[in-house]
Amino acid sequence: MVEISREERDAYLIPQNFVDTGTILGGTVKLRNAVEAAVLAVGSAIPLFYLPMAFNIRLMIVIAVSVPLGVFGVVGIGGDSLTQFVAHWFRFMKRRRIVTPTPQGNLEANRHRHLRLISKRYRVVYYDDSDTLPHNAQVLQRKADRHGKLVKRQTLYDLLPIEKIENGILHTTDDRYIKILEIEPINFLLRSPREQRSVIYSFASLLKVSPVRLQFKSFSRKADVNAYLDKLRRDAANEPDAAVRKRHMSYIRFVKRLGSRDAVSRRFFVIFQYEAPTNERNISYAEIVSTLETTARNFRTYLAQCGNAIVEHENEDEFITDVFYTLLNRRTAVQVPLQERIQDVLASYLAQNDATALDKIPPAAFMIPPSLDLKHGRYLYMDGIACALLFIAVLLIITHLLRKEPAHAVEPAKTAPAPKVYVPSGDIVLGGRNEDDDEENL
Repeated sequence: MVEISREERDAYLIPQNFVDTGTILGGTVKLRNAVEAAVLAVGSAIPLFYLPMAFNIRLMIVIAVSVPLGVFGVVGIGGDSLTQFVAHWFRFMKRRRIVTPTPQGNLEANRHRHLRLISKRYRVVYYDDSDTLPHNAQVLQRKADRHGKLVKRQTLYDLLPIEKIENGILHTTDDRYIKILEIEPINFLLRSPREQRSVIYSFASLLKVSPVRLQFKSFSRKADVNAYLDKLRRDAANEPDAAVRKRHMSYIRFVKRLGSRDAVSRRFFVIFQYEAPTNERNISYAEIVSTLETTARNFRTYLAQCGNAIVEHENEDEFITDVFYTLLNRRTAVQVPLQERIQDVLASYLAQNDATALDKIPPAAFMIPPSLDLKHGRYLYMDGIACALLFIAVLLIITHLLRKEPAHAVEPAKTAPAPKVYVPSGDIVLGGRNEDDDEENL
């Protein structure tokens, strides 16, 4: 009885994030915020002390003005310091735009913004037919590109820097090699205290051998119950008993009502990249593939100890493409499957009447949305859906510091309290999230 009570009273301590530097007062105030608060408070207090008034009045004015400014500097705006917020605002106002796959599309989508930049020095003339263009039109276009910076700025292909997908590995244009694994979740809360402890220790062991740059990603979308409803309708049509058929139709209505409101499908992924040894150079591609496969096997082994399984795909390259296509085209992916999207892209390149057109297709062409609206401060508009990006500050787990509180003696006659287990932010992969919670891990 005492042993069971001790088992249920286990509590795990998560230390503070060791990468949080540049803070004072025990990590409660950022150094940058403190400096800005001091500048605001002192900078406003000095001229106020020289006002031609009585000392008591000047003191009250300083307290009424400088102290709130100092508090405002310490708190900041939206988690940023004041100077960071101002810099981000100016950067956003300068770079807000609609991004399309082509520079011509960028120019057309941001026409009014470009005209403000170009028309200050050049006379803008539109021509319906390219044959009527003057001989110097190309020179003007080149100058417009230079002065209207958004024309030359990033397209959707630049924002998605994928060079190729090969051997189940994503190659980026900045020479990074990324592997994506899909994980089947478990329900952590339904496990016994002993099993929960085993899951936590196995997950901590995984973090000890995992790459430094590691990301757990999950996304959810409305479940498609149409195939299941079609099966139920066929069963109801083949049912000879009228009473049973009536129950079938009632169940179909229930599934349809449930699917329209609460049915959500979730997928979970772990993403990691190749980390080159610091003392080695000229590493071959075969060694990179071997290292990533070894890391993937480690994930399979340790996650299997947690109760999770890695989903095996017949074509890993197609799986990675489908993941990006689904993430970037939430609305379109429901109506247009990946295979149909691939056929549409191939048809558009074949229509160019170029024998080498298929060799020029970038991998991102199968994934990118039609456009990306970056003109709004609180959300971005992608594939007809407004997506808000939220940053959630969480504690970083240091597995070698993970320790257990000493168990105190418990009287056998006393009732043991409810289990008290603190689980890291990665518990969504381990199934620790509430099933009624439809929020995504952004």
